[in-house]
Order: sequence, then C-alpha cells, then structure tokens
Amino acid sequence: YVLHLEEDMRLPFTRLAGRGIEAKGDPAQPQKTAYRYGSDIDSNMADAALGGQKAAVAGMRAVEMCISATFTADPLKRPLELWGSSLGISFETTLTEYNSIFAQLLNPFSAFAKAPSDGTNIVLLRIEDWIPKGADMEDPASLASLAKTSGDFIRAVRQFSRTACGKPLVICECKPSIKYLASPQLVSCSQRLYREISTLPDACGVVYASAAMIDTLYPVKEYALPESRSSEEGKLPYTDAYMVALAAFAARQVVGRMLGQLAKVFVVDCDNTLWKGVVSEDGVAELGMSGPHLALQERLVALQGAGRLICLASKNDEQDVRRVFSERSSDMRLTPKHITAWAVNWEPKASNLRALAEQLNLGLESFVFVDDSPVEIEQMKLLL
Repeated sequence: YVLHLEEDMRLPFTRLAGRGIEAKGDPAQPQKTAYRYGSDIDSNMADAALGGQKAAVAGMRAVEMCISATFTADPLKRPLELWGSSLGISFETTLTEYNSIFAQLLNPFSAFAKAPSDGTNIVLLRIEDWIPKGADMEDPASLASLAKTSGDFIRAVRQFSRTACGKPLVICECKPSIKYLASPQLVSCSQRLYREISTLPDACGVVYASAAMIDTLYPVKEYALPESRSSEEGKLPYTDAYMVALAAFAARQVVGRMLGQLAKVFVVDCDNTLWKGVVSEDGVAELGMSGPHLALQERLVALQGAGRLICLASKNDEQDVRRVFSERSSDMRLTPKHITAWAVNWEPKASNLRALAEQLNLGLESFVFVDDSPVEIEQMKLLL
C-alpha cells in the first residue's frame, strides 16, 4: 500500500461529488489546491492518511459491507462503486430496506447476521425517522415513543454485539432536518441516545461516528432535500452530495479496517514527512516540528504500541537523521526505540523496501509506504 500525502484527503470525495454540482464553496466542487505534506495541510491529515483512504491498492480481494438505514440508502450504491473503482477494490454492498435496522440487529438470519467475519455492518441513523409519519414531533407522546425506541435500539445493539462473534458494527449519526433542529426536546433526546452509543465498551465492537465527524471529513453545505420533494420521492431526505459523503465515509471505514488488519509494517520517509524541511540543507536546528508532523509521529507511536513495526526509508546520510532524533528529541514524539529498522541511504527506496521485507521476513503486501514525494510514490507503484 502506498499512501499519498501530497493532496487533500478529501480529493477522491470531491471528484465523485463534483459531477453536476457547481455551488460556490461547496466541497463537492473539485479542489484546485494540492496540499503537500509539510506545508499547507491541516492537523487531521496525518491520521486520515494512516486511515488508508488515499491508498493505491493493488490486488485487494473483494470486501463485503451491509448497510441499513432509517431512510432509503439506494443512492449510496453508485458512489460506492466509483470509490471501489478508484481504490481498486470490489465493494460487495448489500443495502437493506429502509427502517429495517431492528430486524438486522435482532434476526439471526438477517443480512447483518450472515455477513462474513471480515465484513462490515453499517447503520445510518437519522433518529427523527423513528417518529410515526404525521405525528407532531414535539407532542409528549411522540417524545416518549422516541425515547422508548432509542432505548430499544441500545438493547438491540448490545444483543447483536453478544451474538455477532466480533463482527464490527459502525453506527453513523446522520444530519437531522432543519425542523428537527428547531426542537430543543428532540435535540436533547438525540444527544442522550448518541451519548449512550458512544460510551458502549470497546468489547461490543461498536464504532460510533457522529454527524460532526462525518461533516469534518466531507462537509456538504446543502445536505437536506426540501420536505415536499423528500416526501414525494419516498424517504430520501438528503441531497446527492450528502449521500456521496455518507458513501465516502462508509468506504473509509471498510478500507481502514482492512488496512488495519493487513498492514504490519509502516515505512516512513523523513524530510518533509516526519518533519518540515530537509536536514542536509536546512540543518537539524531549523527543521520544523509543526502540528501535522507531530500528529503523524503520534499516530506512528500508537501503531507501534498496537504491535505494528515502524521503519524509516529516507534518502539521507543516516548520521544526519540520527542527529535529528538525538538533538531534537524534546520536540519529537517518535523516538529510536519505536523504530525497528533504518533504511537511510541513497539507494532507491523500492530497493530498500525489498531489503526490509527480506530482513523482517515479511511479504511486501503487509507494508505501508508513507512519503511526501509524488515521484517516490510513482516509482514505488511502478517498481513494486
């Protein structure tokens, strides 16, 4: 896997959502600015990159996901196909009938229950869809019914986690309607439910994604269809752009989980990747240890703590790189004790990766290569 750090991680999303959408300032518009790692990137980029979403993946097997939503999820299928094509993955996607979430969680013969152990089950939840059609949202009876359904949902999630043999369940909070947001009682009910979901123990295998988290990764300004159109088209509350955002997030979860399972070795460049600047030109003291670079280092430390191997592959004099770790140790998160092997020399990086694979007795398919240089990225893809 070759992770690109030279562009904004949302670029694949913008290419999919940008078809026919021209709203100024909308992230669905293809972005013209390329963000290079070590310059104009945000602090979330390092973690997003290591989530695997901009991976150039070769030879990956088909992966299964099952999606159940409180609304019609059919518009997700085409964006997921385009994501799969972009990533070289065959997403085998099952979309259940809308509002069949309880059946999926409780029925031992449901699509969720039948999903393979390496598949991913995803719930797209818009809590207001549990209010009966035509009911007054703020009526005490509606609020009581919603609170009861929310409690039933938590119990169903717990039961599924006990019987699902470790199958992951991703629960995505989807944006509410403007009408729903205008009701403090309804908002409070939602907050209680999502707070309880977010505090489920890790052993349950539940991953909770808030609407704010999704919006941070794939912000869509115009996300809600007008109510009249929504009711005419039957449980389609969202614009095409927001459905693409949900599809992108679903793909992100599945691919990130696959890379988490398969990736064993992270091989990382140094200059303009672990730090800002080139040590042989700028000197040790002038190298930048800014937020994004430290975020990447922190993520690598976490991966090492989770049992992954961290290696360096840099075209440099090894003595210079070791000086950075020594003289700038107070500014860095990554230390020599976290690094399994150093391939710091002037040899082609593809050759160094082959040597590391032989040294560690691991196949190249378990390696992740992280670099800021498009040239190195392309050479790695070409030669390996």
